[in-house]
Amino acid sequence: MQLTKGRTPRVSRCGWLLVLGLLFSPLVQAGAPKGPADVAARLSSALAQGDTAAVRGLLAKDVLIYEAGGEERSLQEYASHHLTADIGFMSSLQRVVLSQSVYQMGDGAVVATRTRLSGEYKGNTVDSRGTETLVMRHRDEGGWKIVHIHWSSE
Repeated sequence: MQLTKGRTPRVSRCGWLLVLGLLFSPLVQAGAPKGPADVAARLSSALAQGDTAAVRGLLAKDVLIYEAGGEERSLQEYASHHLTADIGFMSSLQRVVLSQSVYQMGDGAVVATRTRLSGEYKGNTVDSRGTETLVMRHRDEGGWKIVHIHWSSE
């Protein structure tokens, strides 16, 4: 900044960049998941909102998914088989978290969540309790990624 007698202070280009960076850094940081519980919430939200790009961004390429006795062994397999159906199901229902436990060990974490799903899906009334177990690994290049999902319901 230069001060000249009788004039308003001028801020250099670098000074403006610093000010803008300080103003917008919380917004950028708010976009990245902060921890395993946040990743779990974002997965649920992305499925309910039909945001396939967000779902893909949260899952590791080699994710292993167990659901209803079946398995999918990669993000590509999940995306080509059940992702669309899961979005249709979750976007039709209200999901309430009954309990959640987060266990973090170094660069690994497990998020165990009990939920209640209610609403109507394809003309059928749904009122069920579910269990979701997410296993995550923190990877420097992409933060927390889900490497395993196990969904079950009663």
